[in-house]
Amino acid sequence: MQACIQFVQEPLDELLKLIPASNDLMPALVIAFDEAANLYTASKLYQATKASELCESNLGRKEQRHTVIRRVLRAMRKRPVWSMFMSTNSRIDSFAPSQENDDSARIVQGKLKREHPFLSFELDIGSKEQIRQHPEKEILKGMSDFATVEHMTMFGRPLWRLYASKSYQELRAFVKMKMLGGRPKFDVYNILHAFTVLAARVSLDPCLNSDNSPPLSKATVSSHLRLLIAVDPISGMLETATPSEPVVADIAATLLARNNGKVSDMSTWETCIGAATCIDPPQWLV
Repeated sequence: MQACIQFVQEPLDELLKLIPASNDLMPALVIAFDEAANLYTASKLYQATKASELCESNLGRKEQRHTVIRRVLRAMRKRPVWSMFMSTNSRIDSFAPSQENDDSARIVQGKLKREHPFLSFELDIGSKEQIRQHPEKEILKGMSDFATVEHMTMFGRPLWRLYASKSYQELRAFVKMKMLGGRPKFDVYNILHAFTVLAARVSLDPCLNSDNSPPLSKATVSSHLRLLIAVDPISGMLETATPSEPVVADIAATLLARNNGKVSDMSTWETCIGAATCIDPPQWLV
């Protein structure tokens, strides 16, 4: 505890004195951790000098850097400091595990409580910025502009704006790759593909009473454009949603209306729904 006071709290208090006073409701300092997935990279195997030093606990050992950082941040909890973890390649259950899977024995036993994380992913940034800068131009925009790449990429996640000046074919190929988790072709029998495409056209949510719901939610958030809304700190259950994005909706409609490049009837819809409900109980509700 003395080391924590000496190396964390006292230097932090000195730093906060240098920051001009602001609204009491606002944090005075925000600590951001970019590429936070590196906190969970596996360490090298234990380098034993003797055969007797080898043991199961030393093999495949993972770094506990996030645990150490969390302890340091906990020492700051009474100060106006927020921490932010950013990553595009991380596991949700690493940053917000259920209580029983936490690294801390005190948290597992209920002797220590965690702060609930705030999860945020802002959408439609391009549209909001255009309306703020050019309100009359956006209000008077014609219907013919709605189907342009420039207009469509203003809605949804900011990532699509990278293709605002490129052709729709390039944008479509990129978004389709993201929707299908990097797979080159849409597989109507793939349950993740079926869920992703259907959820972009109708409202679908994983059933909370299904054992298949947690892995489905994690997989669709990690690799299939589903958004994470909240995490239950006790059970680790995820609340997710598929936002309304013009480009994603257009690609989903095309995939559902065509089969192997040919215009089809409702057979693709039926096959996707069949893949979705092949497990009893069904993994989601319409």
